[in-house]
Amino acid sequence: MAHLQYVDELVREYLLYRGFSNTLKTFDVELKADKDKGFRVDKLVEQLTQYIYAYDLTALRELWAHLDHRIFTRLEQEFTPAVRKLENAVLKMYVVNAVVNGKADKLNEFFTRLASELQGQGEWKDWFLIPFLKNPEESPTFAVHFTRQWQDTLLVSLHNFLATIFQVMPLPTLATLEQDATRAKRLQEENDSLRHKIAALMELPNAAALISALNNASGVTSSNSGPPGPGSSIQDVIPPEVPQPTDLMDDFYIIAPEGGGSQPSSSDSQVKTLKSLIRNIGGLPSSPIMGRKPTPATSQSTLLSHSSGGKMKITSIAGGVSADSQHKRSSSKQRLGPGRSSPNVGVEVSSSSARPTLNVHGTSTNVSRNVTSTTAPQRGRAREIPPEGNTAARQPTTPPAGAFLILSQEHYMEHKVAASHCRFNASGTMVASADVDGVIKVWDAAQTLKTVASFDTKSKLLGLDWISKNERYFMALSATGNVRLLDTNLSRILWELNGENNSNLKGSRLLNLACSPIEPAFLCSIAPSQGQGKLLLFDIKTKQLQRSLTLNGNQNLLANCFAFNHNGQLVAVGCSDGSVQVFDMRRGSCIDTWPAHTGPALSLQLTPDDTACYTAGSDNKICGRSMTQSGQILCEATIPELASPVQLPTNTSLQPTQLFAFHQSGTHVLVRCGGGSVVCQVGSQMERVLELSSPRSPTMAIDWASANQCSTCLNAHANGHITVSTLLTP
Repeated sequence: MAHLQYVDELVREYLLYRGFSNTLKTFDVELKADKDKGFRVDKLVEQLTQYIYAYDLTALRELWAHLDHRIFTRLEQEFTPAVRKLENAVLKMYVVNAVVNGKADKLNEFFTRLASELQGQGEWKDWFLIPFLKNPEESPTFAVHFTRQWQDTLLVSLHNFLATIFQVMPLPTLATLEQDATRAKRLQEENDSLRHKIAALMELPNAAALISALNNASGVTSSNSGPPGPGSSIQDVIPPEVPQPTDLMDDFYIIAPEGGGSQPSSSDSQVKTLKSLIRNIGGLPSSPIMGRKPTPATSQSTLLSHSSGGKMKITSIAGGVSADSQHKRSSSKQRLGPGRSSPNVGVEVSSSSARPTLNVHGTSTNVSRNVTSTTAPQRGRAREIPPEGNTAARQPTTPPAGAFLILSQEHYMEHKVAASHCRFNASGTMVASADVDGVIKVWDAAQTLKTVASFDTKSKLLGLDWISKNERYFMALSATGNVRLLDTNLSRILWELNGENNSNLKGSRLLNLACSPIEPAFLCSIAPSQGQGKLLLFDIKTKQLQRSLTLNGNQNLLANCFAFNHNGQLVAVGCSDGSVQVFDMRRGSCIDTWPAHTGPALSLQLTPDDTACYTAGSDNKICGRSMTQSGQILCEATIPELASPVQLPTNTSLQPTQLFAFHQSGTHVLVRCGGGSVVCQVGSQMERVLELSSPRSPTMAIDWASANQCSTCLNAHANGHITVSTLLTP
């Protein structure tokens, strides 16, 4: 179903062509909330497993009910037992996960809510005993369900079942339009070839006899043979070649090439997990039935000529498109990039003087001004309008294949002083931003940049993070040592935690905080008056301390930045001495450590697949280390002015906070650089891909959220403006 993503791009391109900007924004919002995940099997399976590991029974049941109503009910009756068997297996996996992690409350909730539905099914009869068994994994009835092999088999079976269904689903006319056009063009080419051969036959002396013989034989000349020469006879006519029918292949074709190459080493096979296998299924070569034959475009000057002549070749589901298709896609969209003009869209692009050169890897590159929308500014937002320039200088240029395209740039201008923090929620639809005066704004980043909530904490913020499982709430840590839980719907502070009302924080200086991605809990770092720095894990509902972690190292070691992995079981910590420590939250112990920077580590993030940890330090370096192979260095790159403090108009300096942010694919990262920000390709030297323009003010914090092939970047500036850049990702 990879071609459906291409259809989405066609719809987006058409809306841009017609100037339906509001419809385009609504379309992007709908794509972000798409429960079908674009019919991406790996994304659907991953979403189901996330609900299982998060003990979100309601969301799990809603997603399955959606798939049942949308897809499963339309299958033949003979597939109904298989659907019900898979549904029961998914529910059993939920029960097993709750038992393994000691979640007795979740287990009781499961059987309380589903008792009436499951008690009539024979295979669930014994499962009602699990809450009363001390060690159910030792019981012969349940032992197999607690094995890793059974869980892996379930996920693979579910993946294969969904992939097979999606492969045979009837498609709408728009999704088959390209295939029909390719077939019509091939037939037209065959007809033209036959007409040329007939014309050549008519010029022969004995043309009438040859044509009569051909009509009697009902045959045509081969497309591979040339026109008959003088003196040709019926014996010289070669019968036409009948092409072999295309083999019918499905998405399981992509599994074969993985084992067809060289055998991996034992260490590689140990590292490869089921999750990475399922995630990479979409990134392998696609089956022949999904192939698209690339043909050169007749013209790239307008959208119409490209649509009539260009073709896209889809080579994978998650791995993007081929170089040819990327080139042609860039050709159809480059009217939105620098140096293009499009009267159809209503956005005039003029050439501009080159911006100051920016040296990331020892080479300098001039970057032209990016294109932005020209609609009138509204309250709380502003749009850049490119200046008029010499129209003769606007020459069409084709961006490189795989390049990011800037669709629009807008500015949120509600902050009156320097913005210090900006962070997307988990879905990427809302943003919480803060300035140095302690004013926090929550605003809609998906449509109108409208402010939905405002708070005044009266002091500068040190930390800001959303609660992953309920995007109504977020947490903030102020410089006065107050930890606050804030409600965006009610626009009020629900509770405060500080040294006066909690003995665990008394006499300590708080440094930063982060919320758990799974549990209703948050982690904060403190600097005690004496001894080592600590990490304290608090329950959000009860405000009680759950766990305390002590850093390993010298007397004054502090935790400046930290991040959870996807299930909240591991925490990577960037320390004040430049080292990184990894803690196991279940055992409360440090399981790995490595030196990263010559100065303090200031910002830390894990890659989206949790296989690597990247840090940014005061030495203006980004360092990456593998989380699966201890000691393996992935990256050490120097970025100009990565962590340089910013001088504010009040004659005070402010240290930037969020120095980099990953794209959801993990292949690109947005990095603070030279006072602005650049998109870099993740690698040993962080190859620069794109520079984002700034309102002539240093960047203080950045963030990046993605949905399908559109992503949104935030740049918070020292003048209080926050630039919202919408990118089309390759």
